[in-house]
Amino acid sequence: MKKTLNNILKNPLTWPVLIVTFFTFFSRFLGFVRQYLVIRNLNELQSDLLINANKIPEIISVVLLMGTIYSSVLPVAARIESKDRDEKNISAYLNLITIGLVGLITVFIILGIIFTPFLLQYFSPGLWEKATNANLISDYILASRILFLFPLAFAMQAIWGVFLTLKKRFLVYSLAGVITNLGTVAALLITQGDFVKVAFGIVWGGFLASILFLYYSLLDGFKLPKLSFNWYTKQFNFFKKEFWRTWKLFLPRILVIDGFYAASILISVVISADQSTNGGITAFDIGTSIQGAFFIIVTSLGTVLFPDLSKTFHDKNINRVDFWKKTSNYIKISAVLGLAVTVITMIGSPLIVLLFKFLGQQQNNGNQIILIAQVTSISLVFRAVREVLVRYIYIRERVWQPLILSTASGIVLIITTLILINQFNFEAVLAVSVGFISYNFFWVLLAWIIYKRDYYTEKPWLVNRQLVLFEEQTNPITTFENIGNAK
Repeated sequence: MKKTLNNILKNPLTWPVLIVTFFTFFSRFLGFVRQYLVIRNLNELQSDLLINANKIPEIISVVLLMGTIYSSVLPVAARIESKDRDEKNISAYLNLITIGLVGLITVFIILGIIFTPFLLQYFSPGLWEKATNANLISDYILASRILFLFPLAFAMQAIWGVFLTLKKRFLVYSLAGVITNLGTVAALLITQGDFVKVAFGIVWGGFLASILFLYYSLLDGFKLPKLSFNWYTKQFNFFKKEFWRTWKLFLPRILVIDGFYAASILISVVISADQSTNGGITAFDIGTSIQGAFFIIVTSLGTVLFPDLSKTFHDKNINRVDFWKKTSNYIKISAVLGLAVTVITMIGSPLIVLLFKFLGQQQNNGNQIILIAQVTSISLVFRAVREVLVRYIYIRERVWQPLILSTASGIVLIITTLILINQFNFEAVLAVSVGFISYNFFWVLLAWIIYKRDYYTEKPWLVNRQLVLFEEQTNPITTFENIGNAK
């Protein structure tokens, strides 16, 4: 046991994973503090207006940026680094991507700011009317326009975050959520009942995290672009292939919907048809949040191993056999962690519901929350394996496979849910929970087929390559470089 523990502690991935896990948990804790302060410092209408003002900027961040940029840019950046190991080239490539991404996000921001009144009135006419009656309409519009700036900060975090993870600056990388939440908490503590200033605090926290990312990137060798059109033209011509390759990867992935978001959308649709269920949406949200909180350690492992696998895959000095061994080991480790998190969720979910009651948050549907947390925790093993397989597909720079896997699994989620509701009379919430399991299982099944197909396709080449390396080591006179010398 002691030997096993020492081996785990000596593993180069252990401390980065623990660091990312700790600060992600701390960010979640600050998120709970933020929610508490919102409830305490703002009245119900003001808190609703603040949350709704952030809906459209949040959609932009989730659809265009969250995970999409990281998964599209990092494999290409890792390939550039493995090719020439020159920070100038990596910086030039990332600067080009930043210009393109910031340009795209700026278009959305300008359109959002111009059409803010129309968007708020069209998507939430009830809140618009309430804000008008309470003489808060101008503050409502201003708060939303301020929050439209947050996706810009998020985009810069994503780009510089790629550079930091390549340099294994996981401590700095994991501070983004903490700093953003601290900005919001500080604004809530300073202001009393002014949700416009709270909106400013959210944006300020986002840009503060971006500045921190840039500062440590510069310390690690990142080079800012020159303010010259000729420089941009020269770099674009040099990285034209990588630039268009990144956008080719990026655009289809905008359409990829994660299983959790797909299930969240589906629960809102089907719950209205199930009149026997009250508070189902809240129960599903809390139940999945419980198992999501325990799952942080697995996602932290994914964050750390992504750049490591990318570098191993693209490094010509490393035998490709090592890449397959690493990937296989990561899959096994993730599966074990997923199983452990499942057991923890099974045991911990009743305790968390009891904690809610102890803190005075009475949950009339507490048994339902526990059931959902425990049922959906079955999917954690598949989700854990998926964390590795999805990064494997990203590293191989497959353009359409993520979208095909997501779409096919989403169809399985919908079909499973409808069959359980209509044929087996399941409650909508339980049906979606089981459908969520089917989504992750089917996704992993398809991805595993792709993974194994790639392995057996490359296996003959790997065996031949191993024989060549062995021959070169045992009989160097037969290598082309030494034939002349042997004579």
